[in-house]
Amino acid sequence: MIMGIGTAIIGPGKSVSGYGIGQYVAREFMNDPMCELKVFVGRNAERVMHLAEDFRRLNPQKPFHGDLLSVDRIHEIFKRSDIDLIVICSPTHTHEKLILGALESGKHVMVEKPLLGSYDTREAMDRTLEKIAVLQKKSGKALVTNCQRSILVPHLRKAFDIPEHVSSISIEMHNKTIDGRLENDEFLLNLLISHPLSILMKFGLKRVADFHIDSVANEQSALSIAVLVNGYFNYVTGRTHFYITLKQAVEYCETILLFKANQNTVKVSLEKNDDNEVQTRLELMTSPHQTLLIPDQLKLFVQQTLNALSKNDLHSLPFSPDESICLYRIQKIVEEYYNEVTSQPKYNV
Repeated sequence: MIMGIGTAIIGPGKSVSGYGIGQYVAREFMNDPMCELKVFVGRNAERVMHLAEDFRRLNPQKPFHGDLLSVDRIHEIFKRSDIDLIVICSPTHTHEKLILGALESGKHVMVEKPLLGSYDTREAMDRTLEKIAVLQKKSGKALVTNCQRSILVPHLRKAFDIPEHVSSISIEMHNKTIDGRLENDEFLLNLLISHPLSILMKFGLKRVADFHIDSVANEQSALSIAVLVNGYFNYVTGRTHFYITLKQAVEYCETILLFKANQNTVKVSLEKNDDNEVQTRLELMTSPHQTLLIPDQLKLFVQQTLNALSKNDLHSLPFSPDESICLYRIQKIVEEYYNEVTSQPKYNV
């Protein structure tokens, strides 16, 4: 058993758009006892030094004492024997090169969504995915997309008796604005769609060929924006219809997700406990009313990932290599379909 997973984090800060979660990912790895955080990699020496200082203030009980590297020295982490895992939170256009470099060097990989950037042709995308899939299987190393919302599914099942397969799933995702600024619909789709899709995968969506879109739409006003994606997927013994709504509103909403499977409706929100730690509240809205508190989803996802790596058990990863590649393919199908259908002038409500 590996004691202490030597970890390097690329892009541990907040993105330019303000929506990146690199700083939160870094915090969870830093605070996990199974992780030995060895390296922060930032876009330049000054930037990464400021990030390290921020983390020292945020985590006075466990300050960061590792190395600070700028991106022009990123090749060094691939050669280091004390690094087992490379966590990629950098811009998506950098992911391909970093994933390939890490796997070729025999490192495990955890990567922020989406797995890869965009490609000019479907053929180019397929070639890259095939190269990654072959290299991952040859290396025997983990490739994990950070799909922290999917970690909710086993808790939903256990707490509220939701079966493995259901006839219908409705998922409504809420995203807060940055400085009260509404984003456009395509940005919102790209930002959020991987979350509900990853949840669908935990309910039986296993293959791209089984995924079908019935309709897409958008609704916009001065105070809110919504993207709707409806369809179905087939599994071995049946079919599940899905109804996805991605929402952003100027007015703050404490709910991050509304989940409905068959007749069960669960509201998911975040709150802080007495120790000022973020935790997730799962609240069954249908009778009988029930509430479950679990740790923060990102914390659970990081814990489960590190636990699987410490046991060298890729089957216990919270999101598998095959799921990571399938999710990316399906996300691109949704984005392409949405862009084709909504290329007409948008209707404001």
